[in-house]
Amino acid sequence: MQAKGKRGWKPSPFDARDFSLAAAPAAVGPGDFRLRDEFPPKDQGDSVPCCVSAAVTAAMELLDQAKPPAEALSMLFHYYTARADPRSLGGLSVREGLDAAVTTGICTAALHNPPMSREGALLRPSDAAFDNAKRHRLVGFDPVLRTFRYYRLADVGRVDAWRSTLRSGMPLVVGFWLTAPYAALTAANPVHGAVDGESSSDGHAVAVCGFDDARTAMLVKDSRGDKFADRGWWWLPYDLVDLPLVQEAWAIGRVTY
Repeated sequence: MQAKGKRGWKPSPFDARDFSLAAAPAAVGPGDFRLRDEFPPKDQGDSVPCCVSAAVTAAMELLDQAKPPAEALSMLFHYYTARADPRSLGGLSVREGLDAAVTTGICTAALHNPPMSREGALLRPSDAAFDNAKRHRLVGFDPVLRTFRYYRLADVGRVDAWRSTLRSGMPLVVGFWLTAPYAALTAANPVHGAVDGESSSDGHAVAVCGFDDARTAMLVKDSRGDKFADRGWWWLPYDLVDLPLVQEAWAIGRVTY
């Protein structure tokens, strides 16, 4: 059985230049944690495959909200600049999304907020938006600490690594395969069900911004609007995190603003 409804994420191919966290994450005791978040989940609609852009902008906003006031960022600006060909709509890898946030930055939503449609996604941002984006960048290399500030997390021991990374204040951008249990998420049941061997070639990217050991699940901020799951939020059980359902996870640690 294969789920339908491609959201726009494609796996990031192996690259030996990717950086992982320099040391094993510190142990985190039982409990729960949620990054400060003032903005509602984004809504990419049904016609724009910009889930990576939504997840990257949401993760950068989460970092910014640690020191309020925070500014909402434009996911369609990011989607326009991250595409290899801005005249064509296509999926992005998380690495492509992070690289664009480092090199070009992302302007505020107030400066580029076209309709969530094919036409809106093809609209070139203004010069003012490009200028503003230079002030809102993800840090790729910190020249003071001489270390990279976004990392690809290992594919083993994910639950403990994700918990400790989140507890340290770093949100995650996660790419996974869409299956029937995802489509079945509702307000009454916002917990991703077991996959039961189902395969899929359709992918999606989300931001992960918290965990709850009592629920034994990670808190996911999606980009399908507040009518999806629990007002745009849902839970990914720990026992699914280490399965092939989850293809990749990246942590970001610093923005320039």
